[in-house]
Amino acid sequence: MLVVAALELELAGIRRTMKTANVFRMGEALCEAGWSGEQACLLVHCGMGRQRAEQTLRLVLAQHQPSAILSLGFCGALAATLRPGDLVVCSPLRALHTMAPLVQAAPVDSFLRCDEALVRQALLVSIPQTQGLTCWLKHSQRVYPVEGECLTLPGAASHRRTKAWLSEHFASVVVDMESLWLGTLAEEAGVPFLAVRAVSDTHAETLPPLDGLVDDFGQAEWPALPRYLARHPLVAGQLVRFGLHARQAQKSLTKFALQFLRHSER
Repeated sequence: MLVVAALELELAGIRRTMKTANVFRMGEALCEAGWSGEQACLLVHCGMGRQRAEQTLRLVLAQHQPSAILSLGFCGALAATLRPGDLVVCSPLRALHTMAPLVQAAPVDSFLRCDEALVRQALLVSIPQTQGLTCWLKHSQRVYPVEGECLTLPGAASHRRTKAWLSEHFASVVVDMESLWLGTLAEEAGVPFLAVRAVSDTHAETLPPLDGLVDDFGQAEWPALPRYLARHPLVAGQLVRFGLHARQAQKSLTKFALQFLRHSER
């Protein structure tokens, strides 16, 4: 199975548990082949946005024939009920060509549904939640992903007002930057496709500007941090909050992926 994600953090938890046999690059993308339990896996870290996602997947599909494609990643919530770390099985998928200005944004004519069998399998994956008293008692509450539409955007929906506008005009519950484009290529190649996203920012949150601090592959440019904070002195609290939420999202993605891969027949 091919597992693809835009950011290094989105795959880090899976990578730590996987038995890696080979590490190589396809273009700019880092690829790691190995096994997660009994499931043969190819992890692909493609970078953010449509261009990198499409370029990487084309390269991979030209040289490999995966049994299925699992797209993992963080997302912004449009639904008020979603909280950091919540998991969404994204089906159907839609996209916007442009977001500037939003009032003229036009949706893609058609939308894409993920593979029905993979969607059903994903919705049955239970995620143990061990926090507070339940953790102390060695008991855990189990939660399940929810199914909902994902809106793929040409850029990040960073501001809460942007997410509010999108939630008013579309039935989507989350937003990301890659799902529809990856799913379209998978459909053209005849490969079953599934997108699962973990919420890293709620509909009411505005993300801090990350330009100059994080590159297009999600790697932090730590030497640039003092200069970044000098330019943005009021965002330290936002950065800490987003970092905590991203960790919650990562934990959910990792737990889901390990369970999903363990029971997958593809």
